[in-house]
Amino acid sequence: METRPVPPGPAFSLLADGLPQFSIVRVRPDIRSRAALRPRSERGFTLVELASVVLVMGIIFAFAVPSFQNMRRTYDLKGARDNIIAQIQMARAKAIATGIDQPIHFYTGSFGYDFHLHPSGVTAGWNLPSGVVYEWPSGSPMNVTMEKDGTANSSLMIPLANSQGLRDTVQVLASGLVLAQ
Repeated sequence: METRPVPPGPAFSLLADGLPQFSIVRVRPDIRSRAALRPRSERGFTLVELASVVLVMGIIFAFAVPSFQNMRRTYDLKGARDNIIAQIQMARAKAIATGIDQPIHFYTGSFGYDFHLHPSGVTAGWNLPSGVVYEWPSGSPMNVTMEKDGTANSSLMIPLANSQGLRDTVQVLASGLVLAQ
């Protein structure tokens, strides 16, 4: 058996009779090699990179959402406290300006409101945010009347709590001063 030299080149093969056969092979650059030749700033992201980013964002959201809910509940409580203070102060100012005593009642669900003002019938009422409640036993009526001389008919403490157990208190002094504690 006779060996023949094989001409160099990728497109060379021997026929059955041992004669060389040359064929034209179209060489396409591999897509991966083309991408590798581009600078990093021009290439896209791989699926693994995108999946990693989505996973990290999911973990961040898993920790962030409960924190935002807790923060919202805290601000609901502070907002309820500030609203009650503002309404009592406004009733005091109205009593001084009009010369008519301004009673404020803190009954949960009374007249469709959680607290309301009515010098002659219910003229205005407000509801506490969801999850915020009075901390005194339900059904115990609490009220204060802001008198025309700017004082309150009695001192009153209005305890508030939210669903997390956080507490806040509004205190009305007999002098008419309203405090947050």
